[in-house]
Amino acid sequence: MNIVISGKHLDIGEALRTHVTESVQKNIKKYFANIVNIHITIGKDKDSFHTNISVNDGAGIHMINGDANDSDAYKSVDKAIKKIEKQLERYKARIKNHKKIKYHDLPLEAKKYIISDLEDEENNSVEEASPTIIAERPIQVKVLSVRDAVMHINLQNVPAMVFVNASNYKLSLVYQRTDGNIAWVDTSIDMSQQVSKID
Repeated sequence: MNIVISGKHLDIGEALRTHVTESVQKNIKKYFANIVNIHITIGKDKDSFHTNISVNDGAGIHMINGDANDSDAYKSVDKAIKKIEKQLERYKARIKNHKKIKYHDLPLEAKKYIISDLEDEENNSVEEASPTIIAERPIQVKVLSVRDAVMHINLQNVPAMVFVNASNYKLSLVYQRTDGNIAWVDTSIDMSQQVSKID
């Protein structure tokens, strides 16, 4: 397991580095036997410390994320780890059986774009403006049950996920609502031909 600890506007001292390493090994590693790597970033912004933890789990979920803020760097780390541990505990049984279930990354070309706020674009109306792309990266569309898609967005700490519904091979979307509930959009777009190419 490779643990990478980095600071953002902050020098990571040896004591904090040791605390992070020991806490991660004690509280996260127990859930996975084959963690590939863990990346911890601790940043300082005015009077607050922000910790982000990304875990490449080795269990097919690929990435688990947790983040937290606190006025104390150590507490910020502990809160982020606790957040991940709480989610892992919630899904422990499903994670344990995850590798026994056949899921696929589809040969479907997709890219994730991060764009600027259109309202910040000057000299253009919202309707006419072409968004400024800040970043992009390829993504893989998975065949999942709705329950597992919800598990993925919770463990990865992301607001939404596009996937192919394993029960009907239709393109679907789950996302976090502002009221805390999960919404599921089940489209009529049939992906069964793409799935059959890799079965």
